[in-house]
Amino acid sequence: MTLDPVNERFHQLSYPVDQTQGIGGDDEGGLNVFKVLGALRRQSWVIVTMTLVCAALGGMKAATDTPIYKAQFELLAEPVSLESQVISSTTPESLSNREDVVAVVPNAAKLKILRSPRVLEPLVAGLQQKYPNINYKRLARHLDLSVDVQNQIIQVEYKNPNRQQVQDVLEAVKDAYLDFSLEVRQLELNKGLVFVEKQLPRLRSRVDQVQARLQWLREDNNFIDPTMEAEQLSEQIGTFVQQRLQVQAQLNEAQLLAEDLEQQLSEQSIEEAMASALNTPRYEALLDKLQEIDTEIAEESATFTETSPQIQTLQQQREQLLPLLQQEAKRAQKEVESQIRSLEARDRALFQTIARLNERSKQLSATTRQYTDLKRELEIASNNLNQFLTKREALGIDVAQSETPWEVLTPPSDPVAVSASVQRNLVLGTALGLLLGVGTALMVDRLRDLVHSTREIQEVVKFPLLGNIPFDRMLEMRDSTWKQLRAANGHHKGGLWSQSTLQKTSVAVESFRSIYTNIRLLNPDVPVRAIVISSAMPQEGKSTVATHLAKAAAAMGRRVLLVDADLRRPQFEHSSEDNTALGLTDLIDRQELNLTQVIQPSPLEENLFFLGSGQIPPDPSKLIASEKMQRLMIQLQSEFDLVIYDTTILRGFTDAHLLATGTNGLILVTGIGRLKRSLLERTVENLTLSRTPILGIVGNGHQEEL
Repeated sequence: MTLDPVNERFHQLSYPVDQTQGIGGDDEGGLNVFKVLGALRRQSWVIVTMTLVCAALGGMKAATDTPIYKAQFELLAEPVSLESQVISSTTPESLSNREDVVAVVPNAAKLKILRSPRVLEPLVAGLQQKYPNINYKRLARHLDLSVDVQNQIIQVEYKNPNRQQVQDVLEAVKDAYLDFSLEVRQLELNKGLVFVEKQLPRLRSRVDQVQARLQWLREDNNFIDPTMEAEQLSEQIGTFVQQRLQVQAQLNEAQLLAEDLEQQLSEQSIEEAMASALNTPRYEALLDKLQEIDTEIAEESATFTETSPQIQTLQQQREQLLPLLQQEAKRAQKEVESQIRSLEARDRALFQTIARLNERSKQLSATTRQYTDLKRELEIASNNLNQFLTKREALGIDVAQSETPWEVLTPPSDPVAVSASVQRNLVLGTALGLLLGVGTALMVDRLRDLVHSTREIQEVVKFPLLGNIPFDRMLEMRDSTWKQLRAANGHHKGGLWSQSTLQKTSVAVESFRSIYTNIRLLNPDVPVRAIVISSAMPQEGKSTVATHLAKAAAAMGRRVLLVDADLRRPQFEHSSEDNTALGLTDLIDRQELNLTQVIQPSPLEENLFFLGSGQIPPDPSKLIASEKMQRLMIQLQSEFDLVIYDTTILRGFTDAHLLATGTNGLILVTGIGRLKRSLLERTVENLTLSRTPILGIVGNGHQEEL
């Protein structure tokens, strides 16, 4: 539609709305507890019906079922039997006292074997002679096994309509299970015995091999026990080492003596050399003689001169002793050298002996390690062989046991008729009915796809929620709201605007005041002068919302005009009285009419006025889109503080879209519990695509919030 100056003025008055808002497509996933609880509350009749039906069926089944006989017995899996204790006391090496070996422990695996064809088919073959209809599948289906692992107790239960068959089957099962326990224990012990028999030849061969190697080592090294020989050899080496140390000490002393003699004889006088190095008896006698002569010379020198005969005689005697001293010194030096040569020869002999013994010790050490390893291997192999021989004897004794590992703790009881429990079936039927009812209720609620709360509206629509009108029967009266305004204008009592009605609907009236306040607060800088009220489909309460919103705004001091712009289904019905037939279409078509001739005041609120629809035109959309309509809308806005247009529904018609472009925006009324979610989504999507200005959403008829 082309914008002329008049239309441009309307757009300037329109309230700015973010047109990017629309359908909420970013809902969080997961289970919404509030939605589920609300759906269950709304469809509670479905849940109650399904529960009652299932409970009744359960009770009928319990009353009509054929009696079934049941009996049971218990087996105790003893870890160690009395026979096993006797064997273990006489033969400690036996395994009879080993619970982990001889005990047949009941567990989940054993229960599967007890129910398997391996155990049950042999007894089925015996029972078929008396009960031809019995087979493995029927027997296993009615046979119930349970185990108390802590107390090692197996409970066996069997059910069947034939009382005698129950007793016979349990007796056969009892015997089969006892035989099975003995068979399992003997089977395990026989497996161990076979294993031991297979290992004995290898162990014997191993012992023989190690013994042969040990014998060869002794013969090759010519010893019986290398350890003792090593000890003896170590003692010999220690003795020879000690002797060599002594010889080396003597050799060092002789060498020092020879060096001292050599040095002193070459550098000093014979008398001084002899005095410091020689101490032989002959040398000492010669030295004493020399000292006596020297003493006499000293004594005679005091009396005689050196040329006197006495002094000369003493000097001659002294000179004769010196060669003798020199000969004695040379002889002593030769003796020392001979001693050194003898000590050196002995030291070399000891060194060679020690070296030979050390080499022998090294060889013996390696041989000793080899001997020790072989002896250890022989000991281990012999121990293993002895252990296996002992285990073989013990297993042979254990296999010979005939007492069964399991014993009957409680013999088979007398078969008892088990009638179906009415109470149990009622409980199961009720539980099943609740589950089916809840599932059906959720499915029905999902298929109905209705919007049930303002929370769901906000999930679908991202426009502002201006308010929520609680459910009130006074607001849900089927009489036309416009008719009641007309009745009030005719001074009828008890209309919608009566004092008693307002008191009863005070909560609803307060909701409308809150909605109008929220509309004014959307944009305080731009006053709201004209709004369009519409809904997606009929019967959502758009006319009721328009009427009460106009009343609330008028009560707050605003001069309000309520216009019936629904030119397809007018809410203000025509009558034959003079001015009641005039309305919106008359103002557009007849130029001679003015506003005061058509607009009707409300006697209950001095600020409230209403304008009917007038004669229904052949093409309402063309009339609403006309320039005359746009000028009339501008004129109305100039005369009143607020103009509210009650227009047609949005589904299938464009009237509301056309009117909204000349106002501040459209308010979408959503009937809670009446409008489908999918229809609401399509409606909001169409509003967004047509760029229709939207002020917000009003939820109508929310029962949970009153």
